[in-house]
Amino acid sequence: MTPSPNETALIRFVDASGVRHVHLLRPDKQNALTSGMMEDIAAAASGAAAAGNTLLVISAPGARNFCAGADLVEFSSGQAGLAAQEEGLHAMIHALHNLPLPVLVLAQGKALGAGGLLVTLADHTLVSDNFAFGFPEIQLKLYPVLMHAVLLDRISNAQAQQLCGSGRILNAEQAQAMGFVSEVLPSASFEAMAAQRVAQYAGRAGALAIGKRAARTVQGAEVFQRNLGLLEALGKEMMDGSAARAISEFRAQQGRTSA
Repeated sequence: MTPSPNETALIRFVDASGVRHVHLLRPDKQNALTSGMMEDIAAAASGAAAAGNTLLVISAPGARNFCAGADLVEFSSGQAGLAAQEEGLHAMIHALHNLPLPVLVLAQGKALGAGGLLVTLADHTLVSDNFAFGFPEIQLKLYPVLMHAVLLDRISNAQAQQLCGSGRILNAEQAQAMGFVSEVLPSASFEAMAAQRVAQYAGRAGALAIGKRAARTVQGAEVFQRNLGLLEALGKEMMDGSAARAISEFRAQQGRTSA
């Protein structure tokens, strides 16, 4: 078993028996992702195959919630913080989408915003029966353009627009019905059962990689890149305009709450 060099990081990866385990380690903040954490996830994914692994697993060991989204403190710090998060999201999207290895996500509780993005980018997802999945950015008067682009790899444009535009949160059964979830496990025994499933996925990793290539061939990698590129331009426009207003309003609301 080979640990990542930085054992105090908020993202840690461990290589064991051909599996790279990427752990989210910020449970006190519901594993909200900073731009640095996103970059670390991207780096861990990008280096997984070269290290001799055949499967990538992303989880939040011992946490009640997998990931409640991007870090709001960084988000509310101004345009620079928002731009850093956008760059981190780009890095994470490209690393996970382009990874030739199958990606398995183990998610308990909330997977919202950037956490929902990790679920969407996974090839297979095991969730707890209290799973909550969605993209609530619209509550901050921001439309999650990058999320919409990635969702198009899994669902229709109309479905993506409804999820992103409504901020609707799906439960485990609803997310499974839409194709985001492979299996729902009991919360009480989630980690033990998930560990068993990881061993099964690892034993089938070669076949699953072929399946991933087949899916990419049918869907066309160029379609994903085209959709992402088109919507990135719209996202830049949003960053320059509505995002600034959203940050201002968010700060004002936080000030009223703390007063």
